[in-house]
Amino acid sequence: MTPPDTVKGITQKPLDGVSFKAALDDPAADTGKQTQFYAMLGTRGIWHEGWFANTIHAATPAGWSHFDADRWELFHIEKDRSQCHDLAAEYPDKLEELKALWYSEAAKYNGLPLSDLNIVETMMRSRPYLVTERSTYIYYPDCADVGIGAAAEIRGRSFAVVADVTVDTTGAEGVLFKQGGAHGGHVLFIQDGRLHYVYNFLGERQQLLSSVGPIPLGRHLLGVRYARTGTVPNSHTPLGT
Repeated sequence: MTPPDTVKGITQKPLDGVSFKAALDDPAADTGKQTQFYAMLGTRGIWHEGWFANTIHAATPAGWSHFDADRWELFHIEKDRSQCHDLAAEYPDKLEELKALWYSEAAKYNGLPLSDLNIVETMMRSRPYLVTERSTYIYYPDCADVGIGAAAEIRGRSFAVVADVTVDTTGAEGVLFKQGGAHGGHVLFIQDGRLHYVYNFLGERQQLLSSVGPIPLGRHLLGVRYARTGTVPNSHTPLGT
C-alpha cells in the first residue's frame, strides 16, 4: 500500500522508520535499519551500527531544564547486550559522534525542542481531537469502540447518559454504555433485572448505584444524570450528585 500524499486536501507527513515486511518472510533478513532514535521526558538514546548512547534525565525539579548537565553513557551493544560496561570515557569521540547523531535524528523526527513539564502542564497541553466539542453524542448498537479523542468529554462537568432500550424478556441483561477501563471510568448496565451504574475512581474505589425495583418489559429510556455542584476546597476535584 502506498500512502497518499494528501487526505482531504491536507498534505501528509511521510511515514517514519523502516518497513519490517522482509522480516515477516525471512527472520534472518536484513532490514537495512542502522539507526534508532529515542526520547521521552528528557531521557534520550540513540542506537547506530551496533553502538548505543543514552542519558537518563532527572525527572525531579532539580533536573528540570539542565539538559546539558545530563551524563551520557556509551555501550557497544553487539558485544555487551546487557549494557554492563560504560565505554564513554574510553571512546569519547564515538560518544560525541552519537550525541551529534541524536540531535540530527531529533530534528528530523520532531524530538526538539527539549523541555520539562510538570504533571499539570502536561495534562493541560492542547491535544488534537477527531471531533469538535458539542453538547450531544449519539451512539448506535454494534458500533466500533470510540477512542478517547472522539468520545464525549465529561470529566469535571455535568452530564447525562440515556439509553433507548427495549426489554423483551425477564432475563435480559448486558452493558448499555461504558467509558474508560480498569484505571478509571464508568458503566451503565442491566443485571438481575435491575439497572446499575458503577463509577470507577482510578481503580481504587468503585461507587455503585442501582435501581430500587426491576425494569418492566417494554421500551424505556434508561440512564444516569450527574450534576456538578462545586469543587473540593483547595483542589481541582469536582463535587456533584
